[in-house]
Amino acid sequence: MEEGNHTMQNSFYVGFAGMLSTKQRGEIPDLSDFWVELEGVETSVVFGIVGGDKLVVCVRSFNPQVNADTLCKSVFGAGGAKKGAGSATVDMGPFAISGSEEDQQKHLESVKCLIMDKVVKYLSDA
Repeated sequence: MEEGNHTMQNSFYVGFAGMLSTKQRGEIPDLSDFWVELEGVETSVVFGIVGGDKLVVCVRSFNPQVNADTLCKSVFGAGGAKKGAGSATVDMGPFAISGSEEDQQKHLESVKCLIMDKVVKYLSDA
């Protein structure tokens, strides 16, 4: 992942996979699985924009204080989880990434920062 697209604090990792095609959607859970297996990481949250109009999130957690189901529903208003593995897909509707290349980059950066801030705050309070 590019510099600035992730953060690691305490025992959690939050990463932005970027703008992905529908065929690349499977990279999001793969990345979340990878990061949670690293020493010192108990919870990973990886998200990306799929097809320009869907926010896709994957949560993996071995930390009993982090309820993946509650995280998905509290932060994203959607999704669910079982035994430390969760996901959410949110239709971005009118907030879908579109326009000129420059507009898309600005929009993508805004979405990334917003989501990362919300997830980090949630995990910091857990």
